[in-house]
Order: sequence, then C-alpha cells, then structure tokens
Amino acid sequence: MNRNYRIQFILFFSIIAIASCKTSEKSSFPEKIGDIDFDPLVDRKDFYLCDPSQIVQYYNIGTTYSDEHGGLENDILKNLQLKQGKNKSESGFITIRFVVNCKGETDRFRVYELDQSLQKKKFETELVNSILTAVKKLDKWKVGANKNEIMDSYFRITFKIVNGEIKSIRP
Repeated sequence: MNRNYRIQFILFFSIIAIASCKTSEKSSFPEKIGDIDFDPLVDRKDFYLCDPSQIVQYYNIGTTYSDEHGGLENDILKNLQLKQGKNKSESGFITIRFVVNCKGETDRFRVYELDQSLQKKKFETELVNSILTAVKKLDKWKVGANKNEIMDSYFRITFKIVNGEIKSIRP
C-alpha cells in the first residue's frame, strides 16, 4: 500500500468517525436526572429562577421550611381541606416535588403516587388535590446557599397515607 493511499484511507475513516459522533438529534434524556422541566399547562409563566441551569437538591444547600409555630407539618395540616379517613381503602405514599427559587417562592409542582409496595398507584383526586393545594400554600421557605450564593433548589414532601388518613409528613 503506497503512502498516499494510506493517508487517504486514514483521512476518509477519520471523517466518517467524526461525522458519526455529531448528531442533530436531541437526547431523549434530561441533562440531569430528576430535572423538572417547565410545563406551560401547569406551571406559572412568571416564576423566576436565579439560574435555570443549576437547580440543586435542597439537602445539598440547606433549603428548609420555617420551624416557627410547628413548622412544615403544622402549616400543611392547617392548610389541608380534607376529611381525614373519608376513603378507608386509600393507602400508600403521595410525594409532591417542586422548586423553591432563590426568592423563597415555589412552583413546578409534580405529584408522584405509590401504593404500599412502592408500585404506581392512582389515589382519589380529592385527596391528591387537597394535599397539593396545602403544599402550594406554604410560604415560609428559608432559601439555601452554596458559598454564600443563594440558589434555586428542588424540594419534596412525602405523605404516608394509611386507610385514608395521613399518618406522616416527611421532607
């Protein structure tokens, strides 16, 4: 094989290799696992984020809810418009995940429902809506920071439901 042919051969396959690495298709995977993308059907259009490319988990930067007057659990129970134990057949977990922005405001609420075996489940709509409304009313957020830089963060609250009654509320 002469030298020119080898150079052409290497150049040709190098171009093919480079071209195959570049693709115009957008990945079907999120940039970060667990990101909550904006949904114009349910999210506020005026919800401000300090840095949309860097929303961190609350436990990494210390985002918390005020402990005044019993804190998170008491404020949720105070806001809850629910007849406890109405639907005795409902048991499992309802998790509300959302964003707390750098101003202490919340939005991008997402609901996840599981049965006691941690399989997907659909709870009664009235129960889910009541819990979601109570969480949306929370307004005493202490925003977390990293190296004195206040940041947006994800937060989650999980409700354990047993026989239609809320048995625990955990961040």
